[in-house]
Amino acid sequence: MPDSTWTVEPFDRQRHDRTGFDCGVPALNEYLSTKIGIQAVEVDAINEAAIRFYKKYGFISLKDDSHHLFLPMKVIRKLKLPPL
Repeated sequence: MPDSTWTVEPFDRQRHDRTGFDCGVPALNEYLSTKIGIQAVEVDAINEAAIRFYKKYGFISLKDDSHHLFLPMKVIRKLKLPPL
């Protein structure tokens, strides 16, 4: 069962540039770029058919909205997909 204490907040692309992130502290920049990883793939399903499609592959609906789903990376890693 997923940890229900997670908070998911969309990235505001108007305010944040992902390509040149710099928090102003070099050691923290290094840590964030090497130690922090992706925990899940998140999707927003456009309709009920899309929800069924994602759930068929193991995606889990978040409590805030049934159209808001995620798939933990530990599930994806078990698929042993080749790197892109």
